[in-house]
Amino acid sequence: MTRIGDFSTMETGNAQIDEQHRELFRLVSDLVDACRWEDDAEMLDEALDFLAVCSARHFASEEALQKKFDYPDLPRHKKLHDNFRRALDELRAKYATTNAISLKELSEQVHAIAARWLGGHIAREDAKVAAHIRRKLADA
Repeated sequence: MTRIGDFSTMETGNAQIDEQHRELFRLVSDLVDACRWEDDAEMLDEALDFLAVCSARHFASEEALQKKFDYPDLPRHKKLHDNFRRALDELRAKYATTNAISLKELSEQVHAIAARWLGGHIAREDAKVAAHIRRKLADA
């Protein structure tokens, strides 16, 4: 399996968020591997679709948690999620409609869009959310 980063350095301390992040990282790692070693276009389409569904479910859950704890930066955070969804949708459309990109290029783009984005987002943005939730719980 491809290693897309050391998740332990990105844990937010919020069990719900961290478990969902671990699942997303596993999916991205599997997808990057599939792009490198498989030539089954249908399987890759399904994997990209599955990543889109899982990330959308995670983002909705994370945004609901932010709303529950009155996270003040929720609108900006949601825009970051929307940007990820848009980039993933563009990649899925590019691959599904034209197959104009090679599996190597698809693997590189999946890694750039998903793995790097997720790692950076978790380390910077979701850590802020988790800290906010911890403060709110401590104040309660």
